Amino acid sequence: MKQKLISVIVPIYGVEKYLKKAIESIQNQTYKNLEIILVDDESKDNCGAICEEYAKKDSRIKVIHKKNGGQASARNAGLKIATGEYINFFDPDDYLEPTFFEYLMKLANKYNADITECSFRKFYENTGKEEYTFPQDEIEEIVTDNMGALNRLFSENWNIYLNAIVTWNKIYKKEILDKVKFSEVRIYEEFGTVYKMLYECKRFVTSNKSLYTYLQRDGSTLTRKFSDERLAMLDGYQQSADFFASQNLIDLELKAIKKYFATCMRFKGMIAELEEKEKLRLEKEINKRFNKMKKRLNQTLIREKKAYQEIANQFYNKEEEKEEAVCV
Repeated sequence: MKQKLISVIVPIYGVEKYLKKAIESIQNQTYKNLEIILVDDESKDNCGAICEEYAKKDSRIKVIHKKNGGQASARNAGLKIATGEYINFFDPDDYLEPTFFEYLMKLANKYNADITECSFRKFYENTGKEEYTFPQDEIEEIVTDNMGALNRLFSENWNIYLNAIVTWNKIYKKEILDKVKFSEVRIYEEFGTVYKMLYECKRFVTSNKSLYTYLQRDGSTLTRKFSDERLAMLDGYQQSADFFASQNLIDLELKAIKKYFATCMRFKGMIAELEEKEKLRLEKEINKRFNKMKKRLNQTLIREKKAYQEIANQFYNKEEEKEEAVCV
């Protein structure tokens, strides 16, 4: 049986140091029927030239050079020319185990799945430390529908949540991505997109087998100093709550709102060590968003008394005095 084509879309900007290893980890996959789309997002270093160098040697590689628009814009540009039956989004400073695509496609074929996912490990560039999201001594495959997949986005288990929210440890049937495009926000665009992808799938498979290495480096999204850009994460949760409400999925809407409030609390902890002026400015902005969502919950979900009371008890009472002090 002929292998199904997988399009691997790689948005590229400012990663000259890592790019060759990343590309070669795709080229060296045991699964060979790949369309490798390298999207140079007007990188100021030698990334564009590196892409062209590899394209000359491997006919599977296509290169797009585009005006800078951010990671989401680059992914969308790659999607426009992708011809694969399945799609993967790969980050250009990470790398893959050789069987990454073979394993995910095996799951897709075995379970007739629209989206398949494996776990990943973090590699800390500064220390050389490795950290697996799940133990590797016993491999488990979990099959569920779109509701099961969506609920994983709001898991209280941090590792389940991390595996669910990122896009790069998965392959997706192309028809799902014909319906969903990345929100072109400059940071954290995955939060505003992945729930739509999961909603569109009929069958989802996740495995704790770790085949993707995420490079934790200075300047990456997960290590960057707190700034206003991080607040886009809250926008993602608000958009997901709006979406679930439009589909009458009240339980998921409540979970998105709860995640919104929990993220506000986490952000307050993250800014605690900033200079006082900057801390107060950000705290005021966080509280403004917190109160806006609080009003929404009061207005639209009061009928869900049990869930409302749970959220109110968990978040409102803790924040009431702080909000009054900062927002006056």
